[in-house]
Amino acid sequence: MNCANLVENDWMSLMYELRHKWVPAYFNHVFSAGMSSSQRSESSHAFFKRYVCSNNSLMDFIIRFNKALRHQRHNELVANHTDMNERPKVKSNWPMELQMVNVYAKNKWLEFQNEISPSHGYYVQQASIGIEFGVYNVINFQGSSSAKHRLLTHDIQRDDISCSCMKFQFEGIPCRHMLAFFRINQVFHLPD
Repeated sequence: MNCANLVENDWMSLMYELRHKWVPAYFNHVFSAGMSSSQRSESSHAFFKRYVCSNNSLMDFIIRFNKALRHQRHNELVANHTDMNERPKVKSNWPMELQMVNVYAKNKWLEFQNEISPSHGYYVQQASIGIEFGVYNVINFQGSSSAKHRLLTHDIQRDDISCSCMKFQFEGIPCRHMLAFFRINQVFHLPD
């Protein structure tokens, strides 16, 4: 704005004040189960396009729409049945993996399990430690010197951990960087 001499332009100043809304990355702190706002509507459109089209009469549309809803409800019942009656296979004897079987639905648990194995490929390096916070670099063993490392912040007072990848805040699953920290610090159970 300074380079273009637009500081005194009211409209441009207003738009610049709203810059935190320009990019979805600014909303990573908002839990959305890994979905973007457009992704929800796109998946609904794709689902219903399998059943209805613009050539359908009103009666045909209603019949096909109800068929789509019945199909969706059936799939939800099957998923609920699977979650309640089938136990996923645990690959390790790490107590946290056993704990998460009881916390997550099957699909989310599989995502969590897919983070466990890669977590063994990271080491945790203390960057700074204070009375209230500890900051750590989590670095991949296989990474080159230019490989991106993650920053892990441990709020000691609240016993809260956050990672710069924001996977836990965005999707609700501890990332491989957090799991590497837990393993090295012998944290066997996630707090509620």
